[in-house]
Amino acid sequence: MPAEHLLAGETAASQYDIGNIRHCERHPHGFVNTTYRIETDRGVFALTEFQQRTAREAAARAEVVGQVCAVPVAQPLLSRSGHRVIDMNGRPAWLTPWVEGRSLVGWQHHQKDPMSERQHREVIRGFDTLHRELSRIVAEGADIRPFQTGSAEEETEIPPGRTIQSLIARCRECYQGVAAPAAPQTSLVHRDFERQNLLFCGDALTAILDFDALGIGTVQQEWAHTTFNHACCDPQQSAEHLEMYVEHSPLGEMQKLSRQQFLAAIARFCEEDIHGFLWIAGRTSVDLEALLQHYSAALSFAQQHLD
Repeated sequence: MPAEHLLAGETAASQYDIGNIRHCERHPHGFVNTTYRIETDRGVFALTEFQQRTAREAAARAEVVGQVCAVPVAQPLLSRSGHRVIDMNGRPAWLTPWVEGRSLVGWQHHQKDPMSERQHREVIRGFDTLHRELSRIVAEGADIRPFQTGSAEEETEIPPGRTIQSLIARCRECYQGVAAPAAPQTSLVHRDFERQNLLFCGDALTAILDFDALGIGTVQQEWAHTTFNHACCDPQQSAEHLEMYVEHSPLGEMQKLSRQQFLAAIARFCEEDIHGFLWIAGRTSVDLEALLQHYSAALSFAQQHLD
């Protein structure tokens, strides 16, 4: 066991009542944070070390996740000192039970299988249930001030390059001049409700993961984000599956986006995510050119069916 992995396991065992460490290894999931899979004589756990969050920001997210009841999430455990977030080498971290299942990334990047209709319906159901839970938690008095901090990647400048400049220009053509929704609902949203953060067992959703990006936003924009990631980025794009997302409104018919507004929201997310990946590419290994080609094809699919 590498020394780094051993240290992570020992840190968890010293602060949580989880028994004796049998094995600890770094999990490849995630671009920004570091996650370890820890096996003990009492079970299997996930230790997540946050690279870009303060202790206050991580604690606020842990407090919210700990109140989610109506949808399966990996809730942060209480440490021996009674806190959900611990200090790990000067960075905040939390420990959750390890949830078995496979992410849709695992299926589609390795087995090249498209999503089934049932999986799409599970994504829609899970999104609705989670965001109803988040609205309830806010209504019950959750402190949302720690969620109003901007992220570093939003400030990343777009570098020169034909592919990226062309894609950014196409995004802006899709949303410039499009009227905003009449009454956007601002609340806590997951902000990373993507296939790599959803675990499935067959067609059943078993867990929603990675609440690091949890923040203030509109449900409509988050729904467009989810649509782009699951329907538009699917390896076997289906107009019928895309329509399932377009016709569904998490907020009800009164706040349903028009097709033009839906495309504009998708394009805004696409541009925002490019900024995010530029920021990530400066810190870790990312095939940015392949990502841009993938996003370009996904945006073209959205334009073809929504424009």
